[in-house]
Amino acid sequence: MTRIKLALPLALLLSACAATPPVPDVYYRLDLPDVARLGSLERSIVVEPVRAQGVYAERPLLYANGSTLRQYAHHFWAEPPALALQGALMEALRGAGATQVRSADLRTVGDLVIRSRLRRMELVTDTAEPRALLAIDFTVSDRSGAVLLSQQFEKTRHLDEAAPEPYVEAVAALAADACTALAQALWARPAN
Repeated sequence: MTRIKLALPLALLLSACAATPPVPDVYYRLDLPDVARLGSLERSIVVEPVRAQGVYAERPLLYANGSTLRQYAHHFWAEPPALALQGALMEALRGAGATQVRSADLRTVGDLVIRSRLRRMELVTDTAEPRALLAIDFTVSDRSGAVLLSQQFEKTRHLDEAAPEPYVEAVAALAADACTALAQALWARPAN
């Protein structure tokens, strides 16, 4: 009889745990706002994959408190940030007016080659005002490999709340700012 008395509460507890629905995973795209048109750029541009190291190469959204990084358990980028940033940069350059933008995956040669490195992309929560942070480096070379331009972008955007949705929107705006700054520098360079 004692076993039955112990088994009944245990069975009820287990059935209650099983009845709790699982938390669904949420996936986010990096959709940049439109970049301003800068005029036609006839030079061919090859965009290499963005380099990302450690957790910055993974799909979970990151948040930081001081020097500690954590991953959201159920919030993911739809594709790795490096791949999303490469695609976003290509679309931004096309939107700005570049007529020949290709991925390095196509093994093509371009007048300009863009190499990028993602340094940081996270939701910063260590202050009273949460903020999105994006830090990315761009290097532009000519077809011979000579460096024509080296540009660092690091900027934050304040958020009303420390939550994934506003963070994703802010990162998209920051990525658009980074792409715009690079495009403006490219369009300002004389064609060689």
